[in-house]
Amino acid sequence: MSTKKLKFLILLVIFFVVLLLGLYSFGDIKYSSKGGLSYAEKKADAEYLMSFLEKTYPYFDEVKATTGQDLLKEKSKIINSISKTSSDKEFYFQIKKVLRRFLYGQINLGTDSKSDSYLHLDKVLENQRKGYFDKLSVAKQKWAPIQTEYIDSLSKSFKYTCNIDAMYINGNYYITMSQNPEVHLGDEVVGVNGMPVEEYLKTIPSDKMFTFYDYTRDKYVAHHLFCFENHIPQNVIIKNSNDEEKKVPIASYTSTEPVLEDGFKSVGTNSTPARNNKDQSNFLNIFAENKIVALNFSQLSDDANNAEELDKLFTVLDENDYVVLDLRGNSKESLARDILTFVLPMNSNCSNYNIMEKNEINDAFIEHYRISNHPFTTEITSPIPSIEKLYPLSKYYIIKNKTTDFSGVNIQKGRVFILYDNSVSSVINNEILKTAIDGNYCTVIANNKFTLMDYTDSSLAASVILPNSNLIVTAQNVKVVDSNGTFIEKAVVTPQMIIKEDTAKIIDKLKKGEGYKLEMPLEDRYTSKDEYYNEVLKLIK
Repeated sequence: MSTKKLKFLILLVIFFVVLLLGLYSFGDIKYSSKGGLSYAEKKADAEYLMSFLEKTYPYFDEVKATTGQDLLKEKSKIINSISKTSSDKEFYFQIKKVLRRFLYGQINLGTDSKSDSYLHLDKVLENQRKGYFDKLSVAKQKWAPIQTEYIDSLSKSFKYTCNIDAMYINGNYYITMSQNPEVHLGDEVVGVNGMPVEEYLKTIPSDKMFTFYDYTRDKYVAHHLFCFENHIPQNVIIKNSNDEEKKVPIASYTSTEPVLEDGFKSVGTNSTPARNNKDQSNFLNIFAENKIVALNFSQLSDDANNAEELDKLFTVLDENDYVVLDLRGNSKESLARDILTFVLPMNSNCSNYNIMEKNEINDAFIEHYRISNHPFTTEITSPIPSIEKLYPLSKYYIIKNKTTDFSGVNIQKGRVFILYDNSVSSVINNEILKTAIDGNYCTVIANNKFTLMDYTDSSLAASVILPNSNLIVTAQNVKVVDSNGTFIEKAVVTPQMIIKEDTAKIIDKLKKGEGYKLEMPLEDRYTSKDEYYNEVLKLIK
């Protein structure tokens, strides 16, 4: 090749590179909002947000292990999704959508900094410290309407995208809506796009709103199988009540087409439990010739928690051979704890541990609370082998958080049963139940395994202000683990007996348009229709 041709070729390559860069830059103009944030400002805020979360958010590995999403590997893609939004409203909405993918812990985007959370101002913002609250006030006026609109949109966030839908019920997916005459309510979904349902689940988007982990079956699942925006599969294999399988195509949901009247209206409908039988609607119930006393905490009145009434109650408990503590639907946590303290022959001194990685943000966070004498601190300075082997003190702060501390009175000498349905899950009660199960101090009969739940004191969070939008991001910056260093959400508690709700009953209720949740009417409690109570009777024979 001659020198002249080589020079021409080089110039031609340079010209195309410059042209492509120009076209790329010009393409970004459409993402700049007139009168709002520019593309460059949105990109800078998105980069700042991800940098902040990379240093504070402690659950990247857990998200990856649970859903397969590598959020750190997708960092550039996430930044682009936020930067290339067409308006300030879409910018805010997209950040909120992205944050839903951070499945564990608490992350919030808004215009208010929690009074008890730490506000991080790095070198970029040091010079702006003086006018910070003025900027935040201006930002609040701008973003508050958009924030309200986002909150309103959440109530409308569930929408049908396909002409069928299936919900997760007791381990499998069943059709709960159909516009296709070939697909009927109650049909089981056994395959999607030529692959098993479990494999298909790995291909769909996942966030806190639409997905969860089934601890009884140890698998990651979606509430609804076909309601993901811009994600319509091609076909589905269904199995009907006669175990016949059929492959049918899937189309988009069309609001103008009718929905089959064989149960669609029942989705989300649940009747209030009946309250006709006074015996079963009492808080205190005595059966089997005064041998069994059952406390129905869902029927606890406000006046039952005074000292005189408690003394009477404890006397009754002491006179019976068997005590049933029915926590199904219970929301009276304090009294439940008092009763558990009375009847369980155990001491409970439960603590969890907050793990925080050492870096410039968290170092400043710790220093902030040391200076302010915040009651937060019982920092571990001596090693706990079971935790430090996973989180060495050279790299992490370890903070002890005592959650329950009581000594069982143990006046009750009879056998204790606890009925639990996870309908109202309490961190403290869950920890007490775990201690009771581990020590076999009682028999817990539940409908599922459960965890101790991921929670922290609200002060264990770091806030930061995004430099251009002035939005506040508040993120939980500690990982909560048990004394073995196990992430609390993965510290699964297994009751001695797990009730298997009858799937056939649920599907039958759907077909009748009565709802898809099994609710125990109060008139059926402690009768032959009550599977929990029947197990108690079997165990005491």
